[in-house]
Amino acid sequence: MLDLPQRMDTKQLAAFIPHQGPMLLLDCVESWDDSKIVCSATSHLDANNPLKVNGRLSYIHVIEYGAQAAAIHLAINAIDTKKPMVGYNKLTPISSAYLAVTRNFSFEEGYLDAHPNSRLILTSEVILVGPRIYQYHVNGTIDGKTLAEGTISLVTDEVQD
Repeated sequence: MLDLPQRMDTKQLAAFIPHQGPMLLLDCVESWDDSKIVCSATSHLDANNPLKVNGRLSYIHVIEYGAQAAAIHLAINAIDTKKPMVGYNKLTPISSAYLAVTRNFSFEEGYLDAHPNSRLILTSEVILVGPRIYQYHVNGTIDGKTLAEGTISLVTDEVQD
């Protein structure tokens, strides 16, 4: 059994998801448990952010930030077996997770990059766990104001023994 730290920086996060370089959008895992992860990011302020469209980063991009947080949460829970993921008695090993569905998202109107010197806070909380599918409620905030929230579903590959 591993005892993973509550707080992890970008270098540590890179071990949990395939996103590397500028596509690793998150800076830090602030905290996590069996049901929720809270991450932070400042990459929305990066002029070279790969998600920018016409030089801007819409609130809709909170979906990708939240999906990365959820994928890290899933990977952490697959590794840290001291306590099973909420709603599931055993999490099987995974080789990868894919964003499959987004639904019921609400967005404020605006751009993430319009908040200078800000930190984007992403919370991804498990709402449903089943074989190979994991639903999370995703919430993105800056300065305590919710910019976007909704539900995502991650689907995982089966790992062959």
